[in-house]
Amino acid sequence: MYVIKTKAKDYAIPINDILFFESRNKKVFLNTISQELGFYESLDAVMSKLNDDFIRVHKGFIVNIEKIASIDFRSNIITLNNQMILPLSRTYKSTVKDKMNERGVL
Repeated sequence: MYVIKTKAKDYAIPINDILFFESRNKKVFLNTISQELGFYESLDAVMSKLNDDFIRVHKGFIVNIEKIASIDFRSNIITLNNQMILPLSRTYKSTVKDKMNERGVL
């Protein structure tokens, strides 16, 4: 479970339900298929709480590896199982390639 605490409510989201985290407008947004929850934290702090199923793919995105359908390294695009498209930055490209090869996904 990934726990988010806000002023109004606490949320416990099953790790397997998380598609990705996105940083925008000074907040982090946790995205699942059915919802998006915003909270105040840095992506580095989020990353430190996650297991090896998550990888940083961009300065503004952390993705659940299990939810990746394909990666186009030429166009720097990641397509998730739900057809959502996320950017892959040049900074994280080699790390993503290595991690995917490690897992036997590529």
